[in-house]
Amino acid sequence: MSTSQIKLYSNKLYPLNNIDSVLEQARIFARSYGLQPLKILEIKDADIKAKLLSRQNNPKKSSSTQHLVVLAIKPVITSDHIDDFISDIRASKKITGHSLNNYRRHIKSLLNRKEGAHWPSRQAYQALDILSSSAKDAGAGLRLIADFNTEIFDEELGLSKDGFTVYIVVLLSLTESRCTWNSVIEANN
Repeated sequence: MSTSQIKLYSNKLYPLNNIDSVLEQARIFARSYGLQPLKILEIKDADIKAKLLSRQNNPKKSSSTQHLVVLAIKPVITSDHIDDFISDIRASKKITGHSLNNYRRHIKSLLNRKEGAHWPSRQAYQALDILSSSAKDAGAGLRLIADFNTEIFDEELGLSKDGFTVYIVVLLSLTESRCTWNSVIEANN
């Protein structure tokens, strides 16, 4: 007879300094040629968190002992967006002339390819992968929330005004040591 392993989630809030380092790992990975089509937000306000998760099918599992993390994307990156980005680089670094034109053409050529339409969502999944790995290394568990209300998240977090929308929602919490189904059954008897 084989046993399956499960994770038990602790009732302790994940230490803030640890959550910051886990989130920072996902924020700093090299992405999108600097275009930043991804925002990673930790929702700390208990009232906002409760409102955002109120439509979830199983809100009881989304306790105050878990950190709510939102990955929002800018679903459409236009040629104008790239031009503005290049202009900002020129202004902030005081670059004159045409030295960034090849960079601009390269980015635009990527977006014109078929896979360019999925670029922001791929960035979100890469960040989720890093977030999951970093959380595991730090002793935290990550639970994906699949049934969230996009309109409520976008409105409550003010994402639409900057052209962003919520794409992935996760809860982070401490995990107890792995155990088998048999030990869970024994503990409940």
